[in-house]
Amino acid sequence: MSEQLHTITQNWISLMKVKEIRQLARYLIEKGEFTEQEFARAFSSEDERHNKRMFFFALQEKHNSALVALQQWLIAKGHQHLAGFISQKKSGCAPFRAPQEENEDEEEEENEISSSIEADQDMAHVDNNTTPLNIDVKLATEFYDSSLHNPNIQFYSSRSKKRGRVLIINNYEFWASGHTYRKGANVDEENLFKMFTQMGGWVIERHKNKTTEQMRLILKDFARYEKDKICDICFVFVMSHGSENVNKTTIYGIDGNFLYTTDVQEYFIPSKCRLFRGKPKIFIYQVCRGSEHDLAVHNTEVDSIFSLPSTSSAGTTPTSVIESFRSIEDMLIGYATLHGSKAHRDTFRGTWYIELICQNFMNLANHESVDHLLMKVDEGLRRRKSEFRTMQTSETENKGFKKLYLNPGIYEENGVLKNY
Repeated sequence: MSEQLHTITQNWISLMKVKEIRQLARYLIEKGEFTEQEFARAFSSEDERHNKRMFFFALQEKHNSALVALQQWLIAKGHQHLAGFISQKKSGCAPFRAPQEENEDEEEEENEISSSIEADQDMAHVDNNTTPLNIDVKLATEFYDSSLHNPNIQFYSSRSKKRGRVLIINNYEFWASGHTYRKGANVDEENLFKMFTQMGGWVIERHKNKTTEQMRLILKDFARYEKDKICDICFVFVMSHGSENVNKTTIYGIDGNFLYTTDVQEYFIPSKCRLFRGKPKIFIYQVCRGSEHDLAVHNTEVDSIFSLPSTSSAGTTPTSVIESFRSIEDMLIGYATLHGSKAHRDTFRGTWYIELICQNFMNLANHESVDHLLMKVDEGLRRRKSEFRTMQTSETENKGFKKLYLNPGIYEENGVLKNY
């Protein structure tokens, strides 16, 4: 990270509290550190908070001499403490301080944000919208789990009236020390509930604020075979605080203990889970996987060569019952972020990852497969930055998972397409 980018990022909250930012911009113009065109772009909105953000984003791209001018202006306006801290940063003497330490009442910067940047190629704007996503599922008019739509590709059959079962575990209020309240987490849960309800055919099981042992019991019970629980698809969503331990992703219970994501999946392997044996199982983990921020990188060049894999002509017929099973298969695993990195949560709209899952699934699941939908989710993450210029990359693992279509709104009965 450049010196000016690092300095402004680490002092973001304090700088955003400074008034008379237009005067500062004019001062930088006089010093030759800013142009009239940049001023016009930064202060083009009627929202002054938005304008402040755009100004400081522009300042992050300047040379170090702009920091000297900024320090001089802060001293002249009576912000000696902030000016001194910036001076220490310039000399490399000050220890790291997270932005929220300027004020204990500020939102936790770990993974909470109050806005995000939506970037479209080289253009970007801060999205100040605080309204949660409006769930409105677009229903299918034809089945896409067919050889016609998937030539030479194996796929699952997902046409029964009992389409699937969804488990949602949402931990947001922790009584263990060191774990903060996950503000905005309820938005994710409600969005998921509304989405699957509108799709039709889904049994949704929701659990809030569970200890680690309670989570284990819930998972075991959800995976237990019962005749009336038979369905086409299994979804498991786990949303909580998390971290990384011995290169494994951990999920914290409200008691501060944890289980690994691999522990979750263990309940659903063929040898232990008759209920979902041979059925598609999708695991979505909305948890942090470390303490690092994924910072935006600019002006880089990448050399890459890739080729498309050859397509096998085998397996064009969907099967729901097969004779033998590998030890692990039929699993698609989605992580909100990469190993070692944090995930973002908007305090009003919920987490980036779950919001984008709901947005893409409700609009495109009527004709797109689940694996493609998760690719689109990551493409949505690619266009987002936080107000601290941090970004997020999701990760998906395919463990013997075939094409899966959710076919929202329709089912097949005696060979006839019907609507829920």
